[in-house]
Amino acid sequence: MADHSPSFAKTIASKKEWAQKTHAQLVDRLECNSLGGWSDAQVFRQGKREVPYVLTWNLLASYARKQKMTYEKYGHTGLQNDVLPVFESGFAKHCDDVCKKMAVTKDDPWLIGHFSDNELPFVSKDVLKRFLKTSSRGESHAAAAQFLEKKGIKEDAIKSEHDTEFMALVLKAYYKTVHDAMRKHDPNHLILGSRLHGRASSQKICYEVSGLYVDVISINYYHRWTPRQEELNERARWAKKPILITEWYAKGADSGLNNFKGAGFTVPTQKDRGHFYENFTLGLLQNKNVIGWHWFRYIDDGDLKTKGQSSNKGIVNIEYQEYRGLAESMKAINSQAYALSDYFRRTPQ
Repeated sequence: MADHSPSFAKTIASKKEWAQKTHAQLVDRLECNSLGGWSDAQVFRQGKREVPYVLTWNLLASYARKQKMTYEKYGHTGLQNDVLPVFESGFAKHCDDVCKKMAVTKDDPWLIGHFSDNELPFVSKDVLKRFLKTSSRGESHAAAAQFLEKKGIKEDAIKSEHDTEFMALVLKAYYKTVHDAMRKHDPNHLILGSRLHGRASSQKICYEVSGLYVDVISINYYHRWTPRQEELNERARWAKKPILITEWYAKGADSGLNNFKGAGFTVPTQKDRGHFYENFTLGLLQNKNVIGWHWFRYIDDGDLKTKGQSSNKGIVNIEYQEYRGLAESMKAINSQAYALSDYFRRTPQ
């Protein structure tokens, strides 16, 4: 739920009313079958209507924030020098403490699963040098220094294969730690990964290691007009796990918003956003390794008065008015998604 006050107060009487109306819109009419990341399932339940949902925990991001290692960044939490503090002794305890909250929902049949984080910088390039730049007394620096010592190489002799090998250790330290904490406190639901993005989403090592500890590979899949079938198949082969597309969208130039921010494409009209939805989802439905998608997002990002921040990502604008051209295409695909999936699996492409 996005509470764009004063628009919310002006447009809708209560959160319960919003839940009832939005369930009728998204689930009953547009035939969306679940809620994506950061959705508020508890608010939906005020409308007395259940819907499958996911939870996002920000395990590493919240630990790094406590250690004052973060900075403000659009789209996700920024980490200083893109160093992930996975080797710090306090990280595992932090994950365990946070995951204790999963006890509340561990037996909920409407919960699909958990995202551990969002868009972490698992980038191999220069990872050893980044870790070595941290405090010489810190555990991140020590991990990199010990790696080089075991290899018998100096910092000026680091090659790309060394960075990749060290990144594998970073990935294992992260995914095993969050896996163990999540499984300890919720053995019943899917571990949905950390929503790979950017460079990390194209690195083989990210899939090979994360696939050992997650049930589903989640990818924020941008800069593609059409899903690239072999690209997705290759990533699924690397991970040996199915794929969930967790972010993608297009912005309409006719929305009146400036659309400066966000990774999605900009198209001329809302009808074109709908065409993009149809084309993209048909491509996903054709792929046997893709199990679903989450459109990003429910409501527009900012408004006309928010300079540099307003983007037409939503199914509705900030007055909670639906973009009909997009919505019609969502309905057309969503209402036939299972039949289309069956058809594509029976029919050679």
